Amino acid sequence: MQTGLLTLFACLERHDVRYVLVGGLAAVLHGVPRATFDVDLLLDATLPNVNRLIEALSEAGFETAGQADPHRVLAAPIATFDDALRVDVLLAVPGLTFDDAWAHHEARPAGPAVVRLASVDSGVACTRCRDSSCTTVSAVV
Repeated sequence: MQTGLLTLFACLERHDVRYVLVGGLAAVLHGVPRATFDVDLLLDATLPNVNRLIEALSEAGFETAGQADPHRVLAAPIATFDDALRVDVLLAVPGLTFDDAWAHHEARPAGPAVVRLASVDSGVACTRCRDSSCTTVSAVV
């Protein structure tokens, strides 16, 4: 895993951010050969958790995090932090609630970090939705 990704996941863990990795990178970590260019995080949609996310992203070097309004993050279906890495923060995924994803996630060690990885069933569901004709509105924060 790239250094930037390891730093991101280590900062998320240090700040106790409740997230589950979904989408393309989750599929790759489950062994599916797939190209992906971003990190998709399903986030527990609470104001304290979004504040911790912004602090973690800032520590990880995301300059866009310093411009983020936590209330706008909570109001958008997808909030994008686009720096050296692109991180899409999802508050909802069709067919998957955060509570279900959290209850079945895998805490996978990755160097100095821990990745909160969606279970195979959850990750596949998210990837299918993102690759289909689902429409989402994204807000850059």
